[in-house]
Amino acid sequence: MSPFLPKLRMTLTVLLFAVTAQVSAQSAGKPVELVLNHRVDFQTENGIKSFCAHFADDLASRQFGLMFQTDLPGQAGMLFDFQQSRTITMWMENTILSLDMIFITQDLKVLRIADHTTPYSREIISSQGNARYVLEINAGRASQEGIDTGDLVSFTENGC
Repeated sequence: MSPFLPKLRMTLTVLLFAVTAQVSAQSAGKPVELVLNHRVDFQTENGIKSFCAHFADDLASRQFGLMFQTDLPGQAGMLFDFQQSRTITMWMENTILSLDMIFITQDLKVLRIADHTTPYSREIISSQGNARYVLEINAGRASQEGIDTGDLVSFTENGC
């Protein structure tokens, strides 16, 4: 037997446990604990506008997103990394809060803003072009902060 197999088996077991924990939380209707560890800066016409985001970079965290979250601090959000540039589609099933979804390209420009999304909706919300990232923030915040398509974006890990 290859010495690689036990390590692979352990890795898959840990991954399965993590996904199972996420699914269990989802089925119980509980939000994930937000860890605001990524700073997201937008270069707008009125200067830099910043948010602190929970980073969702694996399948389980991207699928669960902000479901069941009842509160989101004013400058907080969730940053989704889809690992590659493509048309991204999302929906609001089990999402209590109305959100702005800011779709961001691989080269870190705002592609599209879907504002005031409808809570609990299964309507598909598309990036309408190739994007890699999505920042979800409270509904209306993008407009209030003057964020617009074409704005440049930067991320800083542990910047909050």
